[in-house]
Amino acid sequence: DLSSDKLGAKKRTQILQRVPYIVVVGDREAEERTVAPWRYATRANLQEKAMPLEDFAEHLLAEAVPPKLKDLSS
Repeated sequence: DLSSDKLGAKKRTQILQRVPYIVVVGDREAEERTVAPWRYATRANLQEKAMPLEDFAEHLLAEAVPPKLKDLSS
């Protein structure tokens, strides 16, 4: 988001749009290759602990796998 809004306003806008994760990357996070994502939840917005970027990417990939369907052909 490249708007001139303050960080709190940007987060609020994304929460209202139900964006599943919000990740803010500053100089320190970029240097350390870490992220501390905010996860959208129905009643609370939860900030997860800082984690390496690669771990977060793996987490997203694991969430993106569709569930296995039962074989109904029998």
